[in-house]
Amino acid sequence: MIQTPVKPLFSTGSVIDGKWILMERIGKGGMGEVYRAHQLNLKRDVAIKIISRELMDAFKEDPAEAQRAFKRLQREVQTMAQVRHHNALQIFDFGEIEAPGNEGRPMQYIVMEYVPGNTLRFTMSEEGFGDEADLLRDWLRQCFFPVLDGMEAVHAKGIVHRDMKPENVLMDGDSPKIADFGLARSVSMRAISNSWDVKGTMHYMAPEQFIDFRKVGPTADVYALGKIIYEAVEGKIGQGLVPLKSVDLGNPDDPFLQEIDSIIRKATAESPAERFQTIAAFRSALKGAMAISERRDTEFTAASGWRRGHRWILAFAGLALASVLAMAAWHLWSGNPGSVQSPPTESFRASGLEDPPAEIRGTDGKQMVLIEAKPSEPSSARAFYMDREKVT
Repeated sequence: MIQTPVKPLFSTGSVIDGKWILMERIGKGGMGEVYRAHQLNLKRDVAIKIISRELMDAFKEDPAEAQRAFKRLQREVQTMAQVRHHNALQIFDFGEIEAPGNEGRPMQYIVMEYVPGNTLRFTMSEEGFGDEADLLRDWLRQCFFPVLDGMEAVHAKGIVHRDMKPENVLMDGDSPKIADFGLARSVSMRAISNSWDVKGTMHYMAPEQFIDFRKVGPTADVYALGKIIYEAVEGKIGQGLVPLKSVDLGNPDDPFLQEIDSIIRKATAESPAERFQTIAAFRSALKGAMAISERRDTEFTAASGWRRGHRWILAFAGLALASVLAMAAWHLWSGNPGSVQSPPTESFRASGLEDPPAEIRGTDGKQMVLIEAKPSEPSSARAFYMDREKVT
């Protein structure tokens, strides 16, 4: 059966509380509709969340439940307003107006920071990063660690989000912002009702959240964050995955993914006591795994570079040695008459000279000096001439 799209609560151009002009509806959820609006006095775009028509119609027969819904929305505002962090969505205002059509029913709204980007889901591959360890490291550094920073600020205020999932993290450019605190619980606020109910998104819901939604602690958010990392590696969680259970990556071959698998197992442990107890511990484990992996890659690259450089050095040294030997051989065996020349003893004696002169001019025109062997050192030549200038 095809459902007819529900008409928006407000049409484009409507003015809310005399301050904001509604420009377009950009989202719709169980609690309400979200519009992009322009704030007249400060000249900026904002997001306005308003109770939905379906929710109001459902409350016609149950005024008490309607009151609880309004209180839940008010608590969302008060909870979000406590958190001041650049990785958490900022609240600007909160108010109440009458429903369209003069029905006399009040409607509450929240004015929030407008984030024009997509959600964290769009930074994750539908099939997962798989064994692409470099891509996973980049995603953790650029997208996931800022989410942990924002969640740490949330927990520091005594708040548990209880509905963490990729769709509830908005991307302001490269900066993630945690949003949708509709199910958040603060230790400083009383429960809205004592009724037993289950709220949240099943695949990210910690087991204790199903048992007693009102009493879950920060480790429930750790569980959901562990499921998000699992999705980043394995791809979007499908219907075949059993909810409320721990997850793992199987037996990855990559050493870095083996570390990540261990972290995912711990973060999504079924027992809250076995999980990381704080966001800081969770972050520290991830950064430790990344540091070990990056150091291993650096050492491998350096070793490979040394081996390549060492081969070049050996090759160059061999070439240089061969060149020296070749030059020496050329000088010794080239037969160059100007290098070494025996003294013409007989011609000297025929000229009436008993001993050869100390210097002569060689056949190549270079000046040569007499080298006489010592009597104590046997030699095949008693004396010979050599170039005065050294030859290299």
